Amino acid sequence: MKIFTGSGRADITITNKRSGNVMDVDRHFLICYYGAKGLSWMEPGYWDLWQSSPTFRQIHGDVVEIENGLQIEQIEEDRIINATVTFGPLRDATAMIREWQAHLSETNMTEDQEAERLAKNQHIIDGISGP
Repeated sequence: MKIFTGSGRADITITNKRSGNVMDVDRHFLICYYGAKGLSWMEPGYWDLWQSSPTFRQIHGDVVEIENGLQIEQIEEDRIINATVTFGPLRDATAMIREWQAHLSETNMTEDQEAERLAKNQHIIDGISGP
């Protein structure tokens, strides 16, 4: 399994097979795990116990490494999920990174230590959580 830490973005397209409707979603992340079974990521605010939306996301499938990122496709019974993940500094990520660095400082962790801790906590193996 490989791990990326720092700011990144997942551009996701979800296509409904029955209706043909398409939905585009952008998700920012701080940690991305990827391997033989797929990829997953932790979004900003994962350390906030009062966070109102999920901060852990994953997509099952074959991960393809591309320049500065990844691509993946997950085909389900009624939908197809395509994602392009971009690694690297994002222009609008300054506040997100500042908050994360404050969290790391408070917990006395490095980015890599925090990524390893969360991987164990979420049972991430080969890029996804679970068996």
